[in-house]
Amino acid sequence: MSGIINIASGENLTDFIAEYIFNSSKKTAVICGGRRPFLFINKKLAAKSKRSFYPPDFFTNDAFVDNLIFQNTECFKIPDIESAFILYGIIKREVPELLKGNKTFAEYLQWLFEILSFIDRLDMENISEDILENIKKNAEIGYDVPKDINTLLQNLLSIRHSFHRQLDEINAVSKGFSYLKASQYSAESLKGGYEEIILLSPFYLYKSEIEFLKKLFDCGVLTIILVGEPHLYEPLRKIYSIFGAEFPKKTDDVDSKKDIDFEVLSSFDNQTQCLLAKNILKDFSKESLEKTLIIIPNSDFFQPAVLEISQLNCPYNISLGYPISKTAVFSLIKSVFDAQLSKRGKFYYLKDIAKVLKNPLVKSAGFLQDLPLVKDVFASIERFFLEDSSEGVSKKLFIEIDGILGGIAKNLDGEFENSACGRIKEMQADILKTFFGGWEKFETLSDFAEILISFIDKVFKSNSGIRYHLNADAAQLFLDAAQELKFGNVSKHKMAQEEILNIFTDIISAKRIALSGTPLQGLQILGFLEARNLSFDNVLILEMSDADFPSAAKISPLIPQDVSFILGSEFEKRELEIQKYYFDCIVKSAKKVYLIYADNEKEARSRFIEELIWEKQKKTGSLNSVSERSLSICAPPPNKNSKRKYAKTPQIATMLKNMRYSHSAFASYLSCRLKFYFSYVLGLAEAEEIGEEAGGKEIGNFIHEYLQNILKKDFDSRNLKKETFINESMSYFSRYFDETFAFRMREDAFMAKAVLEHRLKKFWLNESYRNFKKVFGCEQAYYSELKTELGIFKLKCKIDRIDELENGCAVIDYKTGAIPQFRQKHFQKMKDAWLFTRKEIKKAADSYQLPLYKYIFENSQDGENAGDKKVLFCGFYDMRKAELKDFFENTENREEDCAVCIEALKKTLEEINSGDYFEFDSDDFIACGNCPFAYICR
Repeated sequence: MSGIINIASGENLTDFIAEYIFNSSKKTAVICGGRRPFLFINKKLAAKSKRSFYPPDFFTNDAFVDNLIFQNTECFKIPDIESAFILYGIIKREVPELLKGNKTFAEYLQWLFEILSFIDRLDMENISEDILENIKKNAEIGYDVPKDINTLLQNLLSIRHSFHRQLDEINAVSKGFSYLKASQYSAESLKGGYEEIILLSPFYLYKSEIEFLKKLFDCGVLTIILVGEPHLYEPLRKIYSIFGAEFPKKTDDVDSKKDIDFEVLSSFDNQTQCLLAKNILKDFSKESLEKTLIIIPNSDFFQPAVLEISQLNCPYNISLGYPISKTAVFSLIKSVFDAQLSKRGKFYYLKDIAKVLKNPLVKSAGFLQDLPLVKDVFASIERFFLEDSSEGVSKKLFIEIDGILGGIAKNLDGEFENSACGRIKEMQADILKTFFGGWEKFETLSDFAEILISFIDKVFKSNSGIRYHLNADAAQLFLDAAQELKFGNVSKHKMAQEEILNIFTDIISAKRIALSGTPLQGLQILGFLEARNLSFDNVLILEMSDADFPSAAKISPLIPQDVSFILGSEFEKRELEIQKYYFDCIVKSAKKVYLIYADNEKEARSRFIEELIWEKQKKTGSLNSVSERSLSICAPPPNKNSKRKYAKTPQIATMLKNMRYSHSAFASYLSCRLKFYFSYVLGLAEAEEIGEEAGGKEIGNFIHEYLQNILKKDFDSRNLKKETFINESMSYFSRYFDETFAFRMREDAFMAKAVLEHRLKKFWLNESYRNFKKVFGCEQAYYSELKTELGIFKLKCKIDRIDELENGCAVIDYKTGAIPQFRQKHFQKMKDAWLFTRKEIKKAADSYQLPLYKYIFENSQDGENAGDKKVLFCGFYDMRKAELKDFFENTENREEDCAVCIEALKKTLEEINSGDYFEFDSDDFIACGNCPFAYICR
């Protein structure tokens, strides 16, 4: 006999339904919104039976409908991508203007998924043709939406008809169409041999769903168990009305009067919220933890929750949907896809190659059977990537796979025995083919699916990393998704490789791994939806911010507000009511509730908390009836002087005395004493990144190389005045850029080339007007010494360019970035007071590079100039403006000021070589933000 049973929110639903089923002898099926309650019901039934028993059949709402379709027809559930392809053909044929004439299936796919979702909603709500006809007429007048959406709404009825017709032709159903078909079955077909079907804790029901459930109710098979006081929730009152059941008399309003024992707590981020939860639970007994639930809103809390709760040393289970995108398997396959998407013809982007080969699952791949050689295989590849030579690729961004194999082979010869060397080469070829070459040729989704299935089978079959269950589940989801791509006409549709990779990435990124959370003992950590219809004595809910509780409903871009009103489906309102209802059920069935939220400026605490507080305040008549605890971990503010200091040991003192000082060493010391210590004493440097993209430094190096190739030693300045010179030099620039520097850049290489071309044309034009005889030296190294009160120190430099003038030379340094400033006012103050403190030296000039170059050149020990060449001019060449800036342009006596600069460098040398420590200067704190050693010197 059908009926509606109403229980209070505070009653334990799993206990009630287990007792109800245990006392029934009928063949029973249970329908519920989620799978999790079934596990607890079975556990209760097993405890009651104390022997083997046949449990009832459990179905989610969707699974029940799928079972009806399977039992009553030969139809099958069609993948969404095939449904989208059917819609694409219909729109292309009936409403081609929506495709803008030439939009491909891949380009329009996201809109096709939105249209499919909309049609599914229409089917599940069983929207009549009359309503759609009304929408069509209004769309012809025009809703306040983009033109394309009005066009779609005008043709929605015919598109839906055609979609249903084509599904019928191939005996297929979509999700919405399956509900629509189920609503048309007879009561006998719907019963499926069950004597009683229990609908557990429904709230909202689709109209198509209502139609077949009503038939079951009318024939005496359906029992509906409602949770909560119907007078408080309109959807529960509607269920009584829909099924024609007698509405219960209003009780003493037990639900609304239930005094919820709750506590509000705050912290500031995910980790500390989980820490707060652990602190609450650490004093709980084992029995209490068995009756405790922690609700985490999303997968961002997965790792911090595991980290903190595992310290309690108690059994616990986690059940929620974990994004596949956060697994190592996804990371590896996405990297493989990225390598194909970033290719230039046959040339691979080096960074994407490195990202693939660095993945830990690659080095533990099962197909690499010679495990003792695996380390050597990857070490040789990495050495080749970092090798700074013509065969290496450290200065490139793009390279052919054949080029990698050829370059590595040269390095391997002579390093290993012939047998090992040959096997290493075979393994390297297999690696590069598996992860790169094998993905280069596919035209259809079916071809791609075959490659992906073969790849997963080969790489993960014997992979030690796949033993981690998240990776195993992720690999299975990839295989399932690949199998779907082999179905239907969409699988044979030819597309560009880029489109196929992007389509599959979008599809797989939305997948979630179901963490089952079994066995059902210990502390339960569940997602919000997984906790539906479950009851626990103690409930902790994390991240109770208004953005997560309630979470925002997805709004379809295809459904204007007016259309939602006509359809009678206000999705935002419905979603809010559903979340509020399940939240009420969870907290009302608990004995103690802890509500934890992030107290920060970005988010407000949940309106659900505010409602509970307001109800408590009304009952007690006090605004202070609810107190709040907070966890605050304050980090002390950084102390500018809290830097370490390092002793100048005798060994270091000897090294400093004997080292050869360059401009960069002086600049480093004046910038920060500790930076000098790390760079020049310890010899530390930032790790070179494989395939590092070109930045300002690399652009500067390229320009230096280009100019060095033209302005060679003894280059005659008269060549600059030839009519053909600029065209010839720029033609050489174009070839040289394409053959070298272009491979260090990505899509913006053409922009960089255009900018450099413009600047270099200005540079050559400016050079043609300058008066000098010839290039005396280019990228030439010079060495000298400097006598100080502490002794004689060695110097070195490499000068970009030296021009020979009528009576001397000009020292020139190219700058592609900012030009160092010479501050005449501060320099004069230092000069007049003969005050050479480090602070005053830094104020006087940004750089002492050119005075140092002048001194070393004029006092060179290499014998090339033998001191007979006088430097008359020192200048920085601003390559951005094609301007030559005189370093001493505002001085009256160049020689005197240059001598002052050298005196400043002498005092700097003396400071470097005296004292007991390299110690931090608080005035240098401003430079810490961009320093590579900022974290190790604290």
